[in-house]
Amino acid sequence: MNVHIDDQDRAAYNEMNKRFEARVEATPTITQLTHKILAGEAHLNDHPHLLLLEDAITQAGQGQIVDRKNGMLGRTDVGVLEMRKVFEREMKAVAENKPVKN
Repeated sequence: MNVHIDDQDRAAYNEMNKRFEARVEATPTITQLTHKILAGEAHLNDHPHLLLLEDAITQAGQGQIVDRKNGMLGRTDVGVLEMRKVFEREMKAVAENKPVKN
């Protein structure tokens, strides 16, 4: 835990924070950079919010959620179908602010 014990320590923290904010302002937004990276126009670099950028790339790279209602599942896919039903039930409960089952 970082506790600011005196004015000098607090001033050093404020200066560090100003430099960080300047780096954030000087870089493209995470959304802009994500689109450029996925289009092959940029590379993952030392972004101030690198972890958030990595998450955005991972999520955007998965593409749109596919509507699987008309999928042709076989008998061996019963487990997949049950998991989808559980997921849909739990997401509906979350959307309706109801408790989810454990």
